Amino acid sequence: MLTRSAAAAFVGFALLASLGCSGETSAPPAAGGSSAGTGGDAAASGGSGGASGSGGASGSGGSGGAVTGGCTSTGDVPSSLPPGQLLPWTPSEPEPATDCSGAAVGVPGLGDECACEDLACDAGESCLRVIQPPPPVIGGSSFPRNVCLVPCASDDDCTAPSICVGELHGLTVCKTGGCRNDADCSADACGKCVGGYVSGHAGAVYTDPSAKRCVYPGGCGQSSCQGCTLDEPGWHQCGG
Repeated sequence: MLTRSAAAAFVGFALLASLGCSGETSAPPAAGGSSAGTGGDAAASGGSGGASGSGGASGSGGSGGAVTGGCTSTGDVPSSLPPGQLLPWTPSEPEPATDCSGAAVGVPGLGDECACEDLACDAGESCLRVIQPPPPVIGGSSFPRNVCLVPCASDDDCTAPSICVGELHGLTVCKTGGCRNDADCSADACGKCVGGYVSGHAGAVYTDPSAKRCVYPGGCGQSSCQGCTLDEPGWHQCGG
């Protein structure tokens, strides 16, 4: 039994024998050789196309995106400026407090914190009387109140991790968890220094550098910083 390849070879041999060796039959093989050469050119050009494809290797630069991706968040960077009208606030010179100011005692952010009804500051803090702008919701006029602060001239006057920052009442004070710029936010990767404003009455907004805070992209997990707490969507803060 002949295989398919053997049968093809036998038919080809018989065909050649029937054609003989005339000059008329020599031309077709030459033409076939020419077309084969053309085929070789096509193969060569195809190869050059492959070489240009190596440009795709530059796509590996996309791995840089992974590094950038490590510093992105699912949420926008928390807004520094709350809605409202930014107003100038020129505080009076704070002075030591020795008695009640007349503000609402015990009301967070409104009442006296010291020098009144046995209230006292912690060790290292100073009890100062400041002028507070009209608060949200309640409104009214500005008013005096006693507050506990740690005045400073530089970071050297503060106990780490506190830093020396400006604040609403015209002082520079030691603040834990505060920041002046992104470089101060290193408790976790890709920190951002945001905020720096407080809200007043009737949509008023005042600049308060001590209200700045560090936020970091992502939520809280096993690899997060110590004291991790959620901030705005897609961001977290770090504790001390």
